[in-house]
Amino acid sequence: MNSEKCPTKIFFGNNIKRNFLIFFIAFIIIRLLLNFAIPVTDQTEGRYALIGYEMVNKSDFLTPMFHHKGDFVAFKGKPPLAFWCEAFAIKFFGVNSFAVKLPSSLAAFLLLALIYFVLKRYKNSYVARNAVIFTGLSGLFFVYSGSVIVDMVLLFFIASSLLAYMAFLEEKDKRIKIFWSIAVFIFAAGGFLTKGPIAIFEFGLPVFLWTLINKQWKGLRDHSWAWAIGPLLFFIIVIPWFYLSHKNDANFLEYFFVNENFKRFISKDYGDKYGAGREFHYFAAVWMFLLSTLPWVLLPIYSWFKKGQQNIFKQFSWNIFKDPISGISLLAFSSITLFWSLTSRSPIHYLLPTIPMFAVYLAVKCDEKFEREKFVKNLMLGAWGMLILLTIGLSSMAVFVRFDNSTTKYVLGEVRELQKQYHSLQNSQVYFVRETPYSAYFYDHDLIINHKNEAEDYSVKINENTQNILIIRSKYLRREKVKPLVKGRTIYPVGAWNIILPKEVNKNQ
Repeated sequence: MNSEKCPTKIFFGNNIKRNFLIFFIAFIIIRLLLNFAIPVTDQTEGRYALIGYEMVNKSDFLTPMFHHKGDFVAFKGKPPLAFWCEAFAIKFFGVNSFAVKLPSSLAAFLLLALIYFVLKRYKNSYVARNAVIFTGLSGLFFVYSGSVIVDMVLLFFIASSLLAYMAFLEEKDKRIKIFWSIAVFIFAAGGFLTKGPIAIFEFGLPVFLWTLINKQWKGLRDHSWAWAIGPLLFFIIVIPWFYLSHKNDANFLEYFFVNENFKRFISKDYGDKYGAGREFHYFAAVWMFLLSTLPWVLLPIYSWFKKGQQNIFKQFSWNIFKDPISGISLLAFSSITLFWSLTSRSPIHYLLPTIPMFAVYLAVKCDEKFEREKFVKNLMLGAWGMLILLTIGLSSMAVFVRFDNSTTKYVLGEVRELQKQYHSLQNSQVYFVRETPYSAYFYDHDLIINHKNEAEDYSVKINENTQNILIIRSKYLRREKVKPLVKGRTIYPVGAWNIILPKEVNKNQ
């Protein structure tokens, strides 16, 4: 085939650096545009978005607060750093899905930039580009980089602290080594202020194992370690909020450290204040890791079973751990996966830190195995294809959500339209039958009546002679104990919801 007519040359040209930059910019633009299109959903996204909103609404940045089962309560399950980021985004961009998703997106972009910088400096630009592609276009990473979830911010700090540690070990210049040493402590502090001690554990476990395997205990006494300023910065960042929170609530520290960060993983009844944790089977983290690293995990799997060639993915030697970058990254994704396999409470977003660490390891191994020029062209072509597929997939989801009309954003928008149509509804408020979704408070806080969770027939009965607009799920409306209570009332079906107008309001008005 004429090289000038090769599809990769026609599409990309010969300047790999320029093509990669174009790809990275396209990645950022597409991800941010999708943040506008997909609304906040319940339960997790709605709850975290509501916490960020209430910080701005109440001008209280000390205590994360939200509406839960009819009460306005403090959220003691997580430290506030991710919620602070949401709140500042809301201040700048208003109350919308883009604002509350922005912290996750920025965390993703900054992590990809740091991966590139570290690997280019201590490996080469080929490895750096590949690691960025393997990370950014892992399906789960791409999806969660546009979600309202604290785990993406946590991922940034855990992965960044590991990358900074690798850079410290690789660096020869003492001044730069000190810089990386300080960075390790700052990133660790950020992780602690995002989700607590799990950030230190997921950083410390692979670092401890690498040090143990390589017998590098003396390295901890390296004069380049900022043992004075590093821990000081860590405590300056972390302690103030925990101290003030404890001063505000004497039970906070016990609940946070004991219940949320210890009992949660060993007991089903751990005293959860905000709903039962998700249950999976033991070792579910293994298949979650494989799912998280798709499609790139298929590369070593395919290579493993391919016949007729020596396969470096099959080879194992303790020498692999001598290299700080490949050794620590391998230990990171394998030890984190193993750790979460030992508990049944391991939702898939807990495996997010394995994605960049697997990507770094895979990029290094591909540098050893494949012919660079051919591989990078095929990978860039595959990366564009993967980006297009992910964009189509999430765009289809956005279209489906829009036409499904099942989000609280849409149904509350319909209520506002009805209030314009019926003069008597202008001062009416909305009462969600049975329970109020978190996202409803986020999208139209002033319209919502706060109430405790209750039986659906009770919700309808107590609002029988009020001016409140009821919103009820179709599955509850079909129940025999509810049907007689709404007989004769005007009902507007909206996706999975139904808007029930007050008795005296009808379509003929």
